[in-house]
Parts: sequence; structure tokens; C-alpha cells
Amino acid sequence: MRRALVATLLLAVTTSPARAAWTGEPGHGLAITTVTLARANDRFDTDSHRQPATGSLKIEIAPWLEYGLAPGLLAVAQPTWTKIEAGHDDEGMNKLFLGLRQALVTEGEDVLSIQPGLTLPLSRGARATALGNDRLVGELRLMWGHGFQLPTPFTEEPLPGFLVVEAAPRVTEGGDDTEMEANATLGLTIPDGTMVLLQAINQWRVGEASPAYRKHQIQPSVVFPLWEGISFQAGVTWVFDGASMPAETGAIAAFWLRF
Repeated sequence: MRRALVATLLLAVTTSPARAAWTGEPGHGLAITTVTLARANDRFDTDSHRQPATGSLKIEIAPWLEYGLAPGLLAVAQPTWTKIEAGHDDEGMNKLFLGLRQALVTEGEDVLSIQPGLTLPLSRGARATALGNDRLVGELRLMWGHGFQLPTPFTEEPLPGFLVVEAAPRVTEGGDDTEMEANATLGLTIPDGTMVLLQAINQWRVGEASPAYRKHQIQPSVVFPLWEGISFQAGVTWVFDGASMPAETGAIAAFWLRF
């Protein structure tokens, strides 16, 4: 989901970043194929203390697809394949996210949107549990985007930038496990068209019945334009704090195709 923060922003680097960030253009789309490689030799316990753990390696391939259906309305989908090596190997199709994004308010450089979505598990039994997605998850995501121009002493023209913030309650099938997610992305586009991004991802469980779980992650990256409609993204990812989860560090690489 965090790729939704910047997916359509790349479509707007020559216009209003926030205005086009959320719903794109009707009849146009974007496909992003991302590969994530993350390793962890430690784990955050339920009290958020970092403890040595069995080493693990996670590989994920996640194509993000979005398409403008109508003015202010965008359909999104993301299947994910995962492989986890941690004592024994588990791999397979993990989950499928489906969402529909609707712009609520557009004023100047600001956009407010809402996105209901479903995450469907694609594996069964022990494999689904090992890959971390064994139940249906529903969410309602509120998104705000703001575009701005940043003057610098190094360029004649100000640099176009954007800030996007989102918040979402996520409820699992059965209603006994509720999670909150709050993310933010800051981006700047330099004169050659390269986009520099800094993302912050925060997740935590709520409710007395839920076991302790938190995840705080940062992900800086750079998106390089290659040819018309094609870009390449490279970056790193770091889970710097949390509870009941691996302390992962890793790298991401992605190809972006606009159509």
C-alpha cells in the first residue's frame, strides 16, 4: 500500500503534483513492478526490545497497477509474491490488494481522497500463516496531498515538491484484530526529472485483545526517468523500531511504466 503514496505522483511532475497524485487521468494508467529484498538478524519483542533471532531473508515481488476510470476515480490492484527463508523456506502468491480511490475535495494544490480496499489471502493453511496473510483484511484509507514549489540557491526555478499523508484503520476477517496505519511521503523533483522520495510507514494494532504489534519504517529512494513513460526506482528500507516483528533492513528496485 505504501507505493500508492507516490504511484501517480510521477505522472504529475510537470503539472500539479498533488492534483494528479490521487486519481490520475481517465483512460490512463501506471504499472510499477517492485522487488524488495530484506534481511533480519534481530527481532523486536513484545516490549520493543531488540533481541537476537534466527536470521531471515524475505524476497517480495509486487506489481502495482492503477487505472483512471473517470474524473476523480481510480482503480488500483496489487498482487504480491513472497519468499521467506528463516530456518525453513516458504514461498508463493501471498496476497491481492484491490481498491477504489475517489477524490473528495480538490482546491488549489490540495487534494483529499478516500480509498476503500480489500486484501485477499492467496495462500492457505500453514503457508498463509508463515507468509503473514491468512485472513481477509478490509480498510478505509483517507489521503491528503499537497503540492508546493521550493526555491533553492542552486537552481533558477523552484523545485516542484509534494507532501502526502494517509491514515487507515484495517480490520481483519472476524473483527478481532484491528490495525492502524499512518504513512507520509515527501518528494522533490530536480531539473533533470529525477524524483527524490522519503517515505515513513507506521503500523500498530489497537484493542486490548490484540497482541502487541508495531512497525516503524523509513524508505528513502530515487526515481530516475529512463525513456518516455518509463522510469527506474532504487532505494533502501529500514525497520528502526517495532514490536513482535523482525528488525529488517533491505533494498528495493522497481520499474515504472505509464500508459
